[in-house]
Amino acid sequence: MSGKSNKNFSITRIALVIFLISFFLHSDFKEDNNDLTLNSILVKVLKGNSDLAAFRYEVRSKDGQIYQQSRLANPEFEFGLDNFAGSGELGGFGRSEFAATLSQKIPTAGKRSLAEAIAKGEKSISELNFNRKAADLLLNATIKFYELYFLQEKISLKKRRVDQIESFKLQILKRVSAGKTLPVELSRIKINLLRSRAELRSILSEFYSNGIHLATLWGENKFPYRSVSSMDTGWEKFHISEEISEISNSNPDLIVLKSVVRQKEAQLSLEKAVRVPDITLSGGVKRHFETGLTAFTAGISIPVPVFNTNKGGVSTAGYLVSKADSEFKAEELRLKSELKEKFRTLRTELGNLRVFKNKIIPESENTLKIISEAYSMGRSDYLEVIDVYDSVYEIKEEYIRSIRDRRIEMAEIERLNGGILNIMVNRSENEK
Repeated sequence: MSGKSNKNFSITRIALVIFLISFFLHSDFKEDNNDLTLNSILVKVLKGNSDLAAFRYEVRSKDGQIYQQSRLANPEFEFGLDNFAGSGELGGFGRSEFAATLSQKIPTAGKRSLAEAIAKGEKSISELNFNRKAADLLLNATIKFYELYFLQEKISLKKRRVDQIESFKLQILKRVSAGKTLPVELSRIKINLLRSRAELRSILSEFYSNGIHLATLWGENKFPYRSVSSMDTGWEKFHISEEISEISNSNPDLIVLKSVVRQKEAQLSLEKAVRVPDITLSGGVKRHFETGLTAFTAGISIPVPVFNTNKGGVSTAGYLVSKADSEFKAEELRLKSELKEKFRTLRTELGNLRVFKNKIIPESENTLKIISEAYSMGRSDYLEVIDVYDSVYEIKEEYIRSIRDRRIEMAEIERLNGGILNIMVNRSENEK
């Protein structure tokens, strides 16, 4: 792809980000207190986050700087009175004369347009930082959302675990009543049931605590939602290709750093322009009181660059350009390495996730069925059954944890590729 097309692609993606933010901020959104979706989070964060509001004010403040840099310096008015209140013939004001002069400094070498361009560049960087902050916030909200999903699924899993233990308790109670099992097994299952219920309460508490942390991202300190939308079936559709392992031109961090490089280059151009002296034009009028004669004056002044040619300013600006360019290249290399690592991990773990779903979980459930039937027929003891129950629970918990981790990794990859805004919207639409 040519440099020109890359640039156009980046501009298109930036425009898309701005459009999506504008759409979310001005759209009417109806809140559902029963079920929290990823799409609703995006809207809430973009509308209510106080950090984004601060960035908006910063962007608006740059307009004043642009206007100020486009203005010429104010003209100077000078008034002078000579030959008065002296001695002898110069006593009083009879032979005095006054002069009124108006002067205007005129910047040369395009200094004013360069300064205005720098101010516009500062605003552009502020806008890009706003987009970067929005992407980071949405990624953060997405991660918290998947954490809530994991806890919600863990709650559901723990509830089923409690139901299983209660059902198993009834079996033990019948066996104890029939004299086929020692009463100590009934005590053990009661203890196991109490522990599972306590763990369930802890997970519920953690769910609402994390929900409140999520709500702070849109400026609230309460979490009225009872559940989040399900996420356990969409991961199979993840499209993993080599293309996503390459940093795109839409990465918001690199866009900002590249803009900083251009800004430093503009500052270097301004410092070079400073070496060209500005001129000052003046014009005025003189009046001699003794003769009553009036005359006009005109002048031009130009500093002579003998002692100061702004060599230090040019040198400093040049080094700052090199510094900004080096920082850009270092960050680009770091992000490329991070993206490739995440890509490799995601591709490997998605394969493991499929093994969990298609082989490990079905096999563990079949084992639980066999051991339960064996216990009901007296061919297995209590500890063997409980061990299998625990194993199945741990396997399923590991499965939903892996789904959470894979979705977070996918979101992080999209953030590195600059697509966190639109990919999150598309994904949430598909999960409605």
